[in-house]
Amino acid sequence: MYINFLLTNVLDLFRLVLKAIFITYFLGCLWFLISNRLNPKETELTFVTKFGLDEMPRTYDRFITSCYFVLTTLAIIGYGDYYAVTNLEMIIDMVIMLGGVAFFTYIMGSFIYIVGKFD
Repeated sequence: MYINFLLTNVLDLFRLVLKAIFITYFLGCLWFLISNRLNPKETELTFVTKFGLDEMPRTYDRFITSCYFVLTTLAIIGYGDYYAVTNLEMIIDMVIMLGGVAFFTYIMGSFIYIVGKFD
C-alpha cells in the first residue's frame, strides 16, 4: 500500500516536470518563430539577429538559446543577457512574464500539494 502511494506521488511529480518542459519547449519555439518570421520587414534588428541566432550553425543551439530566454522570462529572473529587441517582441515578452506568474504559481501549488500528501 505504501509503495502504491509513493509511486503515485512520484508519477505526479514526473507529470509536473513534463508539463514544465512542454510549456518551455512550446514557448521557446513560438518565441523564435515570432522573432524570426513575424517582425515587420523594415526592422533589421530582432532578437534573432542581435544575438546571432541566425548565424548559429546548428538548429539545436538556436533552440537552446530560445528556451533559455523563455525559461528565465517565465521564472521572472531575466538575467539580462538576452532580451526583447522590437516592440512586437516586447509585447510578447510581457505576455510571457504575466503567464510566468501563473506558471510559477501552478507549479509551486501542485508541488506543495504533492508533498503535503506525504503527511
